[in-house]
Amino acid sequence: RDAKKEVYKHEFIGKHIIVTASSQKEWVGKHCVIVDETKNTFAVLHNNTLKKVFKKGLTFVIRDTQEMVYGDLLQRRPEDRIKV
Repeated sequence: RDAKKEVYKHEFIGKHIIVTASSQKEWVGKHCVIVDETKNTFAVLHNNTLKKVFKKGLTFVIRDTQEMVYGDLLQRRPEDRIKV
């Protein structure tokens, strides 16, 4: 098993992340918590405000594991992505 690919099968809701790249430039460097996920977006909590960030062009680091995640590889329904 490829450990790097396994991260894409995980649930991301509740994860604390740091945005390292985004097509929405204002998100770069932000610390957020993922609270929901759709096929194309994450709903994140930042400074007690709920916002949506597009997966396309998004790169983030999961704070507790330091794993780098590429949103372009997550553009599918979470329930389909998580299936084993």
